[in-house]
Amino acid sequence: MKKLITLSVLALVLAFSACSKKESIQEFYVKNSENPDYLAVDIPMSLFKGNEASFSAEQQKAFNSVNKLNVLVYPLKTGQDTAEFDSQKEEIKEVLSNDDYEDLVKINNGNQRGVIKVVGDGDAVDEIIIYGYDNSKGLALIRVLGNDMNPKDFMTLAHSFEKGDLDSSQFENIAKMFGK
Repeated sequence: MKKLITLSVLALVLAFSACSKKESIQEFYVKNSENPDYLAVDIPMSLFKGNEASFSAEQQKAFNSVNKLNVLVYPLKTGQDTAEFDSQKEEIKEVLSNDDYEDLVKINNGNQRGVIKVVGDGDAVDEIIIYGYDNSKGLALIRVLGNDMNPKDFMTLAHSFEKGDLDSSQFENIAKMFGK
């Protein structure tokens, strides 16, 4: 009888601890990568190899610290019911409320909202999460995976894309495959 009570208590503890575990961004990404409402693509940084020869030392360091991007996009279609879109936003908000994710930047521009979060310590970040949505266009969730990334270096890399120092035509070709 004592063993039965002990096993019952142990089962309850395990059940409650399993239920209280929050879903991670990786789990959310994997779960929705096969969802037909989402567009999912993994982009290795090797896709951009070749044009880093002209990088400054700071740009090269940033480029080498990033391994790949996991991109998950939920595009809103004209006339689409927004209830599911709102549900997806809430689910992502819940996942991002995990204590493992530290806010770096919040964006609020009218109909557009976003956040950049990091996982890791200070200058040794292993994951950067970029989440944004536009209530008329949809949402995007991007996981930037790397080793000991520095958020400042990552912003340098993002600026390199913006300035055209890094050839993003391969990324544009991927977007074209999805009809975007």
